Amino acid sequence: DSAEGKRVKKSYEALFQVSSLGEIAADRLHKRMIVNYDSFPQYDDWKKIAKAMDVDDYLTHRFIMTGGYTNLPVVSEGTAYPEATHFTDAEATVSLQKRGWIVPQITRELIINDKLGAIRRVPLELARAAKRTLYQEVFNILRDNSTYTLDSVALFHAGTHVNTGTTPMSIAGLSAANLAMRSQTRYGSTSDVLGEQNKLTTVVIPNEIEGVTARIANPSDNIITTLTADSDTDNDPLRWKGKLQVVVVDYYTDASEHYCVADVNQQAGIGVVFLGGNQEPELFVQANENQGEMFSMDVQNVKIRFEFNVVILDYRPFYRQT
Repeated sequence: DSAEGKRVKKSYEALFQVSSLGEIAADRLHKRMIVNYDSFPQYDDWKKIAKAMDVDDYLTHRFIMTGGYTNLPVVSEGTAYPEATHFTDAEATVSLQKRGWIVPQITRELIINDKLGAIRRVPLELARAAKRTLYQEVFNILRDNSTYTLDSVALFHAGTHVNTGTTPMSIAGLSAANLAMRSQTRYGSTSDVLGEQNKLTTVVIPNEIEGVTARIANPSDNIITTLTADSDTDNDPLRWKGKLQVVVVDYYTDASEHYCVADVNQQAGIGVVFLGGNQEPELFVQANENQGEMFSMDVQNVKIRFEFNVVILDYRPFYRQT
């Protein structure tokens, strides 16, 4: 009961509270992870080419795409109206995937001796890993030319999907891609041209061609152009100024490829499904000193869980130049 004894007792209690982490510390770690999750804005670029979607369970979810009717025919006086042909539909399917890590056996001694703040980096690094995982899962679809499951053909296919070309990054190449994208017809129709809703708004590039793309998307006002000897026409150097959103994907390594994308709010080609609409991962910390490894070894485990999956909804909003 001496003053010194009370001081020592209080000191040990403080150490116990730090090492146990408990519910309060777990909540703080989770909040810190969420703050960190928002600290990597470059990994939010997936939202520029994909649409977030909500699901409520791990069952197979179906996203239906329907066709439409052809133009109305003329009905002559005294004749019966012709019967319309029923339009068809198709569906893309997806089930949630669960991803995560366990950071195992963080010891009591390590926490107490952590003078450099290494333990505080755990939620930071977990947040970065989670956000990078989602980002790359979306952009890998373009790079890997993933299969469009509705017809079992690669996303970019010159014959079936008519959405790949061979023109390097240039004003003419972007214009050719835009023409092809606008000329795509709605599912189930050969005459319902998508036009404005499927125009090129975003270009996805490797960092090797960032310079030339920037000059096309945001050219200087001081431009000098020359006409070829056998032509009196030239590319408009201001053709794409202010009309093009540029997304640089630094882990892409093929400098000969770039991808053109329509406005995801008008014509979504990739969907990202999240459980209950939760677009952030969850972090858990063991909090009971009287059970499991925490009781027998004075260690704690930290777990991160992230539930999402990606699906190709439609090939029409995409065009590749390679």
